[in-house]
Amino acid sequence: MKRTKRAFLNKRKILFAVIFSIVIIIFATGIDFLFHQLSEEYSVPSRYFPNKIIYGAVIIFLCLFVFRKISSSDKAIVVSLITGSLLQVKYFFEGYPSEFVFVFLSIHFFALLIPSWIILNKFDKYIF
Repeated sequence: MKRTKRAFLNKRKILFAVIFSIVIIIFATGIDFLFHQLSEEYSVPSRYFPNKIIYGAVIIFLCLFVFRKISSSDKAIVVSLITGSLLQVKYFFEGYPSEFVFVFLSIHFFALLIPSWIILNKFDKYIF
């Protein structure tokens, strides 16, 4: 079977979406790590950050796919809002205190917004 150029580009755009999803969540996790170092009450177990990277990358990738038709600025906001919210719901069900969940809801939103805004405004044309 002959591969078309279009099929190759689709695979390439999917690969870029995966890579950018991972890059966004790694930068956001780095910002989040700094906030968790501010106070003892913000400390988290060692599994917190690897889990955040795994779940966050999957959520971001799915958001990039679902919202691929909107502008890159709007996409950065939506991706950050949905990813941050879903991660906080996960942490709530894992038993983190409600106050912790609500404080880090806004921290996660802005920690995700910064790298997603930069990456999507610069590289959105390479995704899907």
